[in-house]
Amino acid sequence: MIFSKRSGPPARTFLNITASTSLLNPLPAKAAYKGGTAMLNRRNLLPQIRDSRGSTLAVTLFLIMLAALSAIMMSRTVLDQARLNKRRRDLARAYYAAQCGPQLIKYWGLDDDTAAQYTPNPAMFLKGTGATTFPTLRASLNAGGFNITADTFASMQTTGLLRSDHNFDVSQLYTLQVRPLSAADTAASPMRFRVIATGQCANTTIRRHVVATFQENPSISGTASIVLDAALLSHGSAGMTGNARIHWGEAWSKQTFSVDNKSQYGYLSSDPWAKYRTEGTISFPSTWKLGVGKDLDDLTRVQPGLAPASGTYANVFYQHQTLTWPVFDYQTFKNQAIKLGRYYGTDASGNIYKGGIKDAAHMVNLLTEFGVANRDAAPYNLAFIDTVNGQPPAADGSNLATISAAGTGLGLKGVFWIGANLDANGCGSPPSVTGKDPDGATSALDKIFAEGVLYVAGTASLGGNAGVYGSIVVERGYTGGGTPDIWYNYELKNGLNYSTGPVSVVGGNFTMTMQSNY
Repeated sequence: MIFSKRSGPPARTFLNITASTSLLNPLPAKAAYKGGTAMLNRRNLLPQIRDSRGSTLAVTLFLIMLAALSAIMMSRTVLDQARLNKRRRDLARAYYAAQCGPQLIKYWGLDDDTAAQYTPNPAMFLKGTGATTFPTLRASLNAGGFNITADTFASMQTTGLLRSDHNFDVSQLYTLQVRPLSAADTAASPMRFRVIATGQCANTTIRRHVVATFQENPSISGTASIVLDAALLSHGSAGMTGNARIHWGEAWSKQTFSVDNKSQYGYLSSDPWAKYRTEGTISFPSTWKLGVGKDLDDLTRVQPGLAPASGTYANVFYQHQTLTWPVFDYQTFKNQAIKLGRYYGTDASGNIYKGGIKDAAHMVNLLTEFGVANRDAAPYNLAFIDTVNGQPPAADGSNLATISAAGTGLGLKGVFWIGANLDANGCGSPPSVTGKDPDGATSALDKIFAEGVLYVAGTASLGGNAGVYGSIVVERGYTGGGTPDIWYNYELKNGLNYSTGPVSVVGGNFTMTMQSNY
């Protein structure tokens, strides 16, 4: 018998149900029993939520701390910046106060009247007489100089004349030291010395220092022989119309002098210094009566107002005179102006250019460039305005432009050498100045266009309110119309270089060069 191996029943097969999950779906794809999903939530999801809440709180606390720290740092930065800005402001104020020192020296050096405001020693800045100027100051410098302390400044009267360019009072000066540069410098002319001024900001101990070098103003060096004996000196003809008048001095002309109607000369009765002289003849209009006992008699005589005329104008009009004329040498004044940085050029249209550089950046206006609001505080200085081609004025005037002055109410002060024709007929209402007549009496002079000396290489026409206190010299003829009163400064008889006179009007002030500040 053959036996066969019996095969057993097949092995049991059990279904193995597993939970499959994914990164995107943490829940099981299929549950093997009822309630499997809830169990998975409790075991897996809730811990994740608890971890997430803890991380958010930590991040929030970190951000809050970071914001608080940033706010503290920002506040500190703001406070540091505020302290820095305050220090910068105080340093600037101390510097502005220190600026008062050199400006005060310039102010004292103007003339004897202002020098008297030097409280410690009024004689220090008096110019004296003879060849040596400022003798007391020279002696002090030879001895090592001098100091002025804060107590002195505090006791001074602080007026508009005793302020820096930035409106800081001289009383904020802490010290002012005046020292010689060297023995050779103080013995030579022009005199040179150093000024060290210390300014202190109010209510602080912050100080700044300004160092400046001074010398006598050399703007008129080489021109000491120039003496001006008249208020108006016209090398050509001269004419007066309207209310144009001459006061406190004489009016000269080399050619015909045309005077105005008699009704305009009533002022002569109260002005014994006003006279009209010409090397040619005087032209009178028909309003002047001619004959015995009249205004004038025999117009060919040197003095047509003498008897048998009435004599009212006996000593007013002079003709056929021999007059001495000043010479304003072209090259002398040009060299001085270049040395001082006061040289200007012109073009054919009458534009003025600083430094003679003829471009838009250097173009200036006559009144705004040279005009000053407070002429009592401003020094006399030199300005040279050249001809069109930078050559001496041509005999026919071909290289002379015409410069017009119009607009502002500012006034000029100084010695102006103008290589052009000048037409000043619309100057607004220039400020008044205090003038002194030949007897020394002072009075306010209204609407003065220029104080000092105007030299015009071409023709000059003054009209409107273009008055002058000083003198005007014209090469090619003068015309006055409107109300351009010319008031003569009698001290010009001493010449442009006033080193031999007690009071310096032109050129006797100091010139300052700022060296450093710290």
